[in-house]
Amino acid sequence: MPLAYFLILSVALFMVGFTHSKLTTAMEKQAPSFTSVVVPSPQAVRLVSLGFDQLVADFYWLQFVGYVGDIHVRKQDHYAKADQFIDLITSLDPQFVQAYWFASFTVGGGSEATAARGRTDRPRNRS
Repeated sequence: MPLAYFLILSVALFMVGFTHSKLTTAMEKQAPSFTSVVVPSPQAVRLVSLGFDQLVADFYWLQFVGYVGDIHVRKQDHYAKADQFIDLITSLDPQFVQAYWFASFTVGGGSEATAARGRTDRPRNRS
């Protein structure tokens, strides 16, 4: 009886491993890439956000985190749209400190307009 359980468990583990490897391969082929993401202008987003600018800024922040974490994009475009994301997020929510910090330390400073807006909107966070 213990031998039968061992064989069943071995076959089940083999099937799980095999299925996992096939699933991983299939997901890599169909993985959405952020290379085709269009970052809208802050004015256009503000027009359709119905006053929920901070909520929409949080949504674009989550999209930006996904964009930065996508390995394929980092190899292809080297964060080409990062400045646009940061500009959009900080335009919608000037008090969003994490975006300024992330732009200054990770993306390479962001644009001058974003840095200037950060200095005027968050004067106590300058160092």
